[in-house]
Amino acid sequence: MNPLPMEYLADSDVWSQLVVSEAAADCFANSLAKSEIGQVELTKEKLNAMFRMDTFELTTTSMAKHLPIFYEKIGPDKPMKLDVNVKDVAVSFGRYSTDVTLDYTLCVDFR
Repeated sequence: MNPLPMEYLADSDVWSQLVVSEAAADCFANSLAKSEIGQVELTKEKLNAMFRMDTFELTTTSMAKHLPIFYEKIGPDKPMKLDVNVKDVAVSFGRYSTDVTLDYTLCVDFR
């Protein structure tokens, strides 16, 4: 892999750059994913705030159309929450006509 020419001179239009290898980006992304910041707990209240609504329900009944097993096993109108995180993050630069590509496993834990 041949590096592209870089411009760091004061007369350049480019004023700020971050130079990092894919391996270093992988390490950073996986460290972030394993940290507290990488763990997301989604509740009814948090989803309503995120989408700026007040009608979102996160219950076994509201999810029954998409995930009927919870409705069938736990019963109707039981509150739910989702714990979401990622793992196995792989960062690629300059592939598929994009600057940065993240390949990862999304983990969702229904509670």
